[in-house]
Amino acid sequence: LQQNFLSEFLKSVGGYTEDKKFLRYEDVNLWYKMYGKGYRGYNFSEPLYKMRDDRNAALRRDFSSRMRAVYVTYVGFKLVDMPKKYYITLISNFVRNFLLALCPNSIYIKIHKQRNNFGVKSDDT
Repeated sequence: LQQNFLSEFLKSVGGYTEDKKFLRYEDVNLWYKMYGKGYRGYNFSEPLYKMRDDRNAALRRDFSSRMRAVYVTYVGFKLVDMPKKYYITLISNFVRNFLLALCPNSIYIKIHKQRNNFGVKSDDT
């Protein structure tokens, strides 16, 4: 029953977008499509799974990946009829991602590490 519900749900929003412009951001695009169709989201208090964001993940964020992130946000804003006054965040995201793409990897890794506290041990690991 649950799998059938999820299948119908995905069909109702057109499923995942299979376009290279959305590469690595398919989930974000799916969320925008769901919200655009009137579905509502909910954050669980406990994580269902944990994502690992390490040095290798950081290095996969090349210039084209960063620009795809801005594009996916732009498309998403249109899908949810975001008021135009919020489009300024697209400009700031573009500038931020553009500047980060120009940083040498060694500097970017230091920024990313500091921001995400890599190397900090927790009881959950």
